[in-house]
Amino acid sequence: MQTLLITCKAGKLGRKRQRLIAEIYSYSATMLTSSVYAIRTDSTPKEIFKRLRPFIEYDDILYVVKIDETVGHGDSDVNKWLDVSLNGGTLH
Repeated sequence: MQTLLITCKAGKLGRKRQRLIAEIYSYSATMLTSSVYAIRTDSTPKEIFKRLRPFIEYDDILYVVKIDETVGHGDSDVNKWLDVSLNGGTLH
């Protein structure tokens, strides 16, 4: 499995936005910030993008990026999720 970073700037918290967030959380996921999520999946970034694309509007922003290491400071639950998902990455 790989860890992917999803960053999205979607419109108001309407139906599409709720469906986008629900789709992200259909994976093992954690929210890093209000518009950045990390997920664990066997799918490629391109496959995830295609799956999420229907839930954004023409002027929204959506990127899916593979990550393999991270260092950061934040919520302890997020740090633990990242540490486990990235197989022992050290967070400070």
